[in-house]
Amino acid sequence: MGAGSAGSDQLPRQLGALSPEFLSRLLQAGAPGARVESFRWDRIGEGEGMLGQVGRFHLTGADVPPTLVAKLPADHRANRGQGEFLGLYEREIQFYRELAPHVDYRIPQFLGAAMAADQAPGPAPDPELGKKLARLPGWLLGGLVRLGMRLAGWVRRPAVLLLEDLAPAAPGDQLTALDDGALDALLRAVAHAHAGSWNAPILLQQTWLPSVDTAPSVPQAIYRIARRRLLRGWGDRLPGALVALADRANARSHELAAALAGPPWTLLHGDLRLDNLFFAGPTASDVIFTDWQVPSRGRAVNDLAYLMSGTLGPQVSADEEDGWVSGYHGELEKAGVSGYALETCLADYRLASLYILPRVLAVFATVDFTNRRGFELQAHWLDRLIARFDARPPGFWDEQLSRVGG
Repeated sequence: MGAGSAGSDQLPRQLGALSPEFLSRLLQAGAPGARVESFRWDRIGEGEGMLGQVGRFHLTGADVPPTLVAKLPADHRANRGQGEFLGLYEREIQFYRELAPHVDYRIPQFLGAAMAADQAPGPAPDPELGKKLARLPGWLLGGLVRLGMRLAGWVRRPAVLLLEDLAPAAPGDQLTALDDGALDALLRAVAHAHAGSWNAPILLQQTWLPSVDTAPSVPQAIYRIARRRLLRGWGDRLPGALVALADRANARSHELAAALAGPPWTLLHGDLRLDNLFFAGPTASDVIFTDWQVPSRGRAVNDLAYLMSGTLGPQVSADEEDGWVSGYHGELEKAGVSGYALETCLADYRLASLYILPRVLAVFATVDFTNRRGFELQAHWLDRLIARFDARPPGFWDEQLSRVGG
């Protein structure tokens, strides 16, 4: 059952509303003889998948996998509103339908999906729209974004995505630190993934796939909306200097986005962190990339800076961080990337760190992390993020900001 084949009133909105008949119809798109006779299911991803319902289904029947994972929009209204407003549920389905066959690294096998006929993502907004949004007064744009997310939370448009169950591969845990060997293997996997779509023409052919610089005014407005709640919830742990830097970086969102859109560009995951990666073994080829709700096109270090912000321990020095980035760059070159100098990679990485700073802080204030584990994830991530910026000498980050046009 694909987009356009069913009205929204026929699609389930809760994991518990899935039926054997419905699962059979979705699976038959790839396995015509599939017939689910019965199943049991349990919820997974509590405190990890904040923007969706995720369940593991144990199936019995003909020509069906023994287990699969089903993803639906979030139950939590505010979280669902953000996901709906940003088009995350449709974009993930579109990724599996259009781009997944072209990636040469490990992702979950796509088993089936359904969304309402009017829900298929249209073209990504034209960058000119971003320029028009930037000319709106901040208070007006912020009000429009706040209203849009609130209204989207009430809409409850259904979307169902069925994927391979990756067990016994284990998900990463952002609460724990990686030893050097595990981090080295992970960065090799990420470099290989980025190299595989380096300046790939197919990314330009996906009209639904946004570029990093498509509409930076929207995340810019989300940070402004989130700032007061951020200080109310985390002000006792947030250095004032870091908040001030986030304010300055957010004010330069358009310039930073333009510098990080490429070329060279690649397919970006957009939420590359340990909780969204599975590990089937100790090597780079054993890393499985999951949770494709926010793919985009841009310079590869956008993903790398985001990953490092929540992965490197607070004790890691700036020189050590640069060493990891240099190692990642070396893996890009081993995978066939040329014409992208190490000095450029390091400079881009620092701009990407500035670009993601207000966006990560906004997540802490706009997404309900649902339980104690989610709160601990935020706290660990915040400590690591603070350390990444504190590791540099005074004036370093403003010097980086001065590199982008204004």
